[in-house]
Amino acid sequence: MASSGADEAAIVAQLALADARANVAFAASLLTHCIKRRLDEHSDEPCELLDLDDAIAHLQRAWSTCFPDATAESIWIQEHIARARAYIRRSHAAAFERNAYDHVIESFGHLARFLDAPYIALALRDRVLAKPFVYKAVTKNSKKKSKVSWQQCKDDGNACYQRREFDAAMALYTTALWYSPKEPTLYSNRALCELQLKKFDLARQDAIDALALSPSGSVKLYRILSEALVGLHWYHDALVECEKGLALDPNDSVLLSRSKHCVHVQDEMEWQTQVAIAGVQSAQLELGRKFASGHRGYRRDAAKATLWLEKAGRPADEIRAMLAFGDKMLSYEAEHGGDHELSLEARTHRFCHVLLDSFKPSDSSQAHWPIVASHFKAAYDRGLPGAGAKYAQILRLGIGTPVNAAAAADAVLHNEPFDDEEPDEIVADDEVTPGTARVLGDDDGDDGDDDGDDGDDEANEFMDVAETYFRSAWDALDARDVTAAMADLREVLDMDDEPSVFVDFARLVLAWLERGTSVVPLSGPWHHLLDAELAHLRREGDDMYAHQLYAKAIEFYSRALNWTTLRNDVLRIAPLDADERGLLYWKRALAGFHLGLYGDVCADMEDAVDSSRNNIAFYRLWAKAALLDHDYDAVLDVCDDGLQLDPHDKDLLSLQDDAEAFL
Repeated sequence: MASSGADEAAIVAQLALADARANVAFAASLLTHCIKRRLDEHSDEPCELLDLDDAIAHLQRAWSTCFPDATAESIWIQEHIARARAYIRRSHAAAFERNAYDHVIESFGHLARFLDAPYIALALRDRVLAKPFVYKAVTKNSKKKSKVSWQQCKDDGNACYQRREFDAAMALYTTALWYSPKEPTLYSNRALCELQLKKFDLARQDAIDALALSPSGSVKLYRILSEALVGLHWYHDALVECEKGLALDPNDSVLLSRSKHCVHVQDEMEWQTQVAIAGVQSAQLELGRKFASGHRGYRRDAAKATLWLEKAGRPADEIRAMLAFGDKMLSYEAEHGGDHELSLEARTHRFCHVLLDSFKPSDSSQAHWPIVASHFKAAYDRGLPGAGAKYAQILRLGIGTPVNAAAAADAVLHNEPFDDEEPDEIVADDEVTPGTARVLGDDDGDDGDDDGDDGDDEANEFMDVAETYFRSAWDALDARDVTAAMADLREVLDMDDEPSVFVDFARLVLAWLERGTSVVPLSGPWHHLLDAELAHLRREGDDMYAHQLYAKAIEFYSRALNWTTLRNDVLRIAPLDADERGLLYWKRALAGFHLGLYGDVCADMEDAVDSSRNNIAFYRLWAKAALLDHDYDAVLDVCDDGLQLDPHDKDLLSLQDDAEAFL
């Protein structure tokens, strides 16, 4: 039965994909005919058009003839023409992405209406809404769906956003746009969902559409657009949009802060460029690598990358390899998602793992492999955990290796000090994930002095003015007065020079409120919303870990642990289960382990064991980290405690022997 269910799901997915491709081909065919007719009206000779891409090219060349009046709508529609053309130029082998498809179908509809062919837009709407991606009960619901109003879809989308169901909210806003394609609120609300899901380019497109349809503009829309641009690391463009928003409200704190950040990043980039120009070879190499990989504010530019890498004295073969590697990494991140908040080294490390895990002999001649080989060799030379196994795999596959690859691989594995097996441990426990370096100081009050785990001591220590304002804010939330609560929280932030943990708590809650109330006011029991936020942070951490984005996983788990401290020790809400809290520390520690933060891992595992002493996986990870941190006495103590749970645990016995051998 289970297999038949899986087969049915696969068939439905294939039907949906075929439906989407048919809709794109349908729209492209009709629009090509429509454009040809418009061009023939303004030309003495009929033109021959091959496809929609060719039709758009002819239309753009004859734009001033076909549309002599440069209206605001004609300027806006050119943005949609560019999006449509970029989409249809994609490779047929490119992965299908539902949200990008929704956007381009909308662009086809806008173009059809602009060309005085509303029947095409209506036909597209009927096809999209009558054949949804879920095929079940289509005939039963088709009549009902035709009567749905855009306002109802918007309200339902707002409710989904409030519950943090962002995908569902996006789908409802998309449906609403078919009934009201020029309603700016729908674009701005969908953009907010896309920001939450880190779909920054789609959010940028929706914010541009919302501004185009709101002639007077609004500060809120400029906030959304600038946030999307910062997410894309287009800092110059983000600064321009911040300045436009500040022209409407010069005191907007969000835009002021964001513009300062953009200026800082641009100054940093300019400084690095000046250092490179001055002839500092390391800066030239770094600049070349960033242009080759399109890192942060440095959009990929092969010419600039080649210039700086040549100045840094890199040979031609290495430059070609870097350019090929950077191009492949950007393509992968565009399709699967990437995180430019990571350092370039971390991005490179993650993608090298992806490439090696998907290696095929037919790919061995591609130019990027020398970068992968040199990366894992450097990691092995530094003694990083797990690097030996990867470097041995490089040698066995013959990627830039000596003649006797098998012997070299055996030598590497023989010298490997520790075989990283964390993924098995993660699967063993129910909630997959990682975890750990500290972001907001310590998560359960270990902020430096003597706050420990005692909730009463912590409450006494932080009875100060900041706490008074913070608790006042929470009372305001209980009374549903979000404005008063945010005002009190800002008062706490103004006291950031005072040594109070409530400043950190206020920063967390204020950011949460600003994000959560941007579409509709929050409602419902506040502690339930806290639980929802905590669950969201755990899921985000799990997702980051699964994609080997360990630094980001640490950030999310750290925020989750701060929420538990706020929830349990400060607000005294029904405490989180101790085992669950211990699991959060363990997950954060796993992420820290991959980054070589062994001291932090040991600290986290001590907290995890204090929370739950019955999980032997905690003792294993703690002992491994202590061994790699060269704290052999601690290894013996941890192994002794863990072996009380299972005297025959092979991992702990092996680690105990290793520590005794070193001592």
